[in-house]
Amino acid sequence: MEYPLSPYSSNAQYSSVNNKLPIKLGINIGVSLEYYDFVIYALLLPYIMPLFFDANDPFVNMVKAFSVFALGYLARPIGGFIFGQIADKKGRKMAFTGAMLVMGIATCIIGFLPTISMLQPSLSVLPAFLLIVCRFAQGLSFGAELPSVITIVSENKDDSKRGFTCGLVISCTSIGAIFATGVLTTLTYFIPPEHFLLWGWRIPFLLGGFLALISWYLRKNMNETSAFQEKKKELNLEKSPFMTLIKKYPSIIIAGIGIVLVPASLGITNIFFASYMASFFAFDPIHIYFCMTAGLVFSIFLTPFFGWLSDLIGVKTLFMIMCVLLSIACPYLFLLPKMHTGKALLIFLLLWQCFLCAGMSSVLPWLTKLFPTEVRCSGISFCYNIAYALGAMLPSIYMLIIKPELHAETISKIICGIAILGLMNALFLQKISKKRCLNY
Repeated sequence: MEYPLSPYSSNAQYSSVNNKLPIKLGINIGVSLEYYDFVIYALLLPYIMPLFFDANDPFVNMVKAFSVFALGYLARPIGGFIFGQIADKKGRKMAFTGAMLVMGIATCIIGFLPTISMLQPSLSVLPAFLLIVCRFAQGLSFGAELPSVITIVSENKDDSKRGFTCGLVISCTSIGAIFATGVLTTLTYFIPPEHFLLWGWRIPFLLGGFLALISWYLRKNMNETSAFQEKKKELNLEKSPFMTLIKKYPSIIIAGIGIVLVPASLGITNIFFASYMASFFAFDPIHIYFCMTAGLVFSIFLTPFFGWLSDLIGVKTLFMIMCVLLSIACPYLFLLPKMHTGKALLIFLLLWQCFLCAGMSSVLPWLTKLFPTEVRCSGISFCYNIAYALGAMLPSIYMLIIKPELHAETISKIICGIAILGLMNALFLQKISKKRCLNY
């Protein structure tokens, strides 16, 4: 059986031979651009805050700006639900192209939004309202992108390379983040600050929207996966994939969220390190961002490696080894930043990326095997987005319970607990796999 939509299948059938390159570009570039469009808002927050919110109250201004940022994460489960239903009822291609189109339009519109200074005082709330709408749309798209891509890539004849192909896709997220920082760094270097506040901030959004629409054009030439076409011919599609998922697979959903929560927690905590290392370890922000960027570059190569390793030893085995090692090593990892050297910080963040990449490279291919074709995208989207929504609460939890003298110990204990919880869910899924004769 062939799955022609996957760009990695050597025998994949496409509508024409010349479409092979656009299809590969549509998937890999698309994933990178989705992450570029979503994170560029966070990078531009210092410039956006006075343009869209009341500049007379800096604190309230910042709270509002970060609330809009968080809205993108809150919208992710909703987007995963909507596009997951579309993917399992109407086809992978429709959801795949639709998510990219929504992201491209929303990002492009942000680049054209009026600012407070451009409108009369009576309309001063309009720019913030429009920004909220666009950010919510970005979140909807973002919650659908990676689950849709992983579903498509997994429906591939060559199951022995599932982990590696998923790893390649995941590595594109790091490329997108690096691209965003690179664009912003270049623009702020060549455009004077006063001009950047007037019009330069719009360029990253317009660029992201334009490139996203190009990616959408490439994606619309793709074929539907054979797995979905076969189910459609058999009239074996679910009328309500989400309800079927809840009724038939509740225990698998809970366990799936449990295993995804491990890399989700590592990823969210990694973002938290940007402020944490400066506040609690007194590292220079320049050193922090340099080491974090080095970690992103490292992950581009590391994620496909762990994907290949998961094909070799099994996704379940790789994940369980990672959880055991993380629960043991985490307390010792935090001894590195206590050395207060740039080299120690770099090693710490690179090792953190090792655990993060190993987790992502194992859980996403694993999710594709937990659910049948007719509810696969809905199942992956639900587990992935709920886990990240829960993980997004960690920075607030850290700040609420951390004591100045025990901050590293507190964070390490929380991460160890999540790793042990993930291991327990993995053992539960292993038990189910034996009962259902599933091969993980």
